[in-house]
Amino acid sequence: MTKNAAQKRDARAYQAAHPGVTFHDAMRAVKRPAKGSSPRTSPVLSAISGSLRSLQGKRLTNDPEEIKFGAWTLDLDSDLESAEVYNVEIDDDTLDVRIHEVLPDGGKLGEARINAVLTYEAHIYKADYYAATADGAPEVDWYVFDGDASEHYVLVQGDVEVELIAHVQINGTDVELEFQGVKAR
Repeated sequence: MTKNAAQKRDARAYQAAHPGVTFHDAMRAVKRPAKGSSPRTSPVLSAISGSLRSLQGKRLTNDPEEIKFGAWTLDLDSDLESAEVYNVEIDDDTLDVRIHEVLPDGGKLGEARINAVLTYEAHIYKADYYAATADGAPEVDWYVFDGDASEHYVLVQGDVEVELIAHVQINGTDVELEFQGVKAR
């Protein structure tokens, strides 16, 4: 029996109970923490949780050119304008920290990834809104938050499942992190 056979078996059972979940995501969902550690009390998890508020207002775009201006690319409805992060809810159990370098002072450099539900807020021109929600139109991934945001626009919100990615520097229980972006799941 291989070292992670039990985890693979649990992941296949998880997949059977949750249709549509990839094997990789199932493996992460059933991952057991190492002895003596708890991801819920991880300094990295605490740092991520404490930094989520800084993501509010982060610009989201479909246009790769806007990355130059600090926006994150995410495949959203092309009719949406001025999309921004409104809220982020993380799944504590999916935290994955990979250490890439150990510094001479014992500090560590690496990358942290965690699954999250990102709620975004955006404007859509009223004419585009009416066309997108007309009978027979494909279902949209957002809902109206304020139908009278302005004379010409409707304010909408939507949720998208993402993986948050951050660079981390760990020195004991002190963690510095910088969010790098998101990847749709």
